[in-house]
Amino acid sequence: MIDTNRLALGIHPNSVLSVAEMVECARLAETKGFAATWVAEGHRGDVFALLSALAMSTSKIRLGAGILPVHVCSPWVVAMGAAAVDEISGGRFMLGP
Repeated sequence: MIDTNRLALGIHPNSVLSVAEMVECARLAETKGFAATWVAEGHRGDVFALLSALAMSTSKIRLGAGILPVHVCSPWVVAMGAAAVDEISGGRFMLGP
């Protein structure tokens, strides 16, 4: 039997999924007992905006920013985005693996 409490769902914004479908994937992962979902920066938009949408649509699953373009974002922008998602999610945010 697979222990889903140790599994994480990875969502890559360059996929064909819409934002609504990404939210649905995170909801499904949460109902199946997954521990976390990770989102990467991509063509679908800012990773913090996507994670905020996931945070507002889930209640238990941990939320992580797995890949960020740190070479084009200042540390202040990353810190502000991380703090916002952490607040919106009630402390479920993770920055990096």
